[in-house]
Amino acid sequence: MGIIGIAEIVIALFLQGQIVGEDGKPVPEVRLARGFEQLFNLKFGSIYDKVSEVFTRKPYNLTKTLDALRNAIIKEDRKRKNR
Repeated sequence: MGIIGIAEIVIALFLQGQIVGEDGKPVPEVRLARGFEQLFNLKFGSIYDKVSEVFTRKPYNLTKTLDALRNAIIKEDRKRKNR
């Protein structure tokens, strides 16, 4: 998973609006991005540029990383049910 994939996750979490700060308000996109930078030891540069890159992808690749994560969870769920 590359930096754009991580940015895709940040964008999805931000747009969902359920990650909240101590004040109970949704965390700003930049703050969420900085948290991911620290967590994964990477640098987005400008998160807004990465957001633009995600949204300029072809429609069938728009949620490439999220689709891969979803498929991994579905596959694991099937394995667990077949035990």
